[in-house]
Amino acid sequence: MAVSRGITYGQGMSIEPGTEVLVRTADGQLLPRRAVTDIVRGEDFPVVWVTREEEWNAAQAEGREPDAVPWPADDVRPAGVEAATA
Repeated sequence: MAVSRGITYGQGMSIEPGTEVLVRTADGQLLPRRAVTDIVRGEDFPVVWVTREEEWNAAQAEGREPDAVPWPADDVRPAGVEAATA
């Protein structure tokens, strides 16, 4: 199992740039996004910078970095993977 900062995913699963992820909102919704970074240090806690699929594709086509927002790493997981805390 891959473990990163207290987040455990299935074997061979990790978050890195380009990974399709699900992010959990404050009201519990799961939204599909693309990871722009792996888990990095935020100001107060670890985050993953994420973007919408449309922005990811546009940035790739235009040769630029996608516009992204930081999301708490505890609320991000690879798409199709159930997260469990370590």
